[in-house]
Amino acid sequence: MATASSDRDVPITDSRAYRVLKFLKLLLTVVTLVVAVWKGLNGALP
Repeated sequence: MATASSDRDVPITDSRAYRVLKFLKLLLTVVTLVVAVWKGLNGALP
C-alpha cells in the first residue's frame, strides 16, 4: 500500500477509493475470523 500516499488530489474521506478500501478492510477482517474459526474446528492447520 505504498502507492496510497500519491493520491492527494481527491479528499480521501469522500472518495470512492476510501469506501472501497473500507469495505476491503471489513472483508479481510471477516475472512480472518472465518479462517480462525475454521482452524479451531479442524485442528491446527499450517
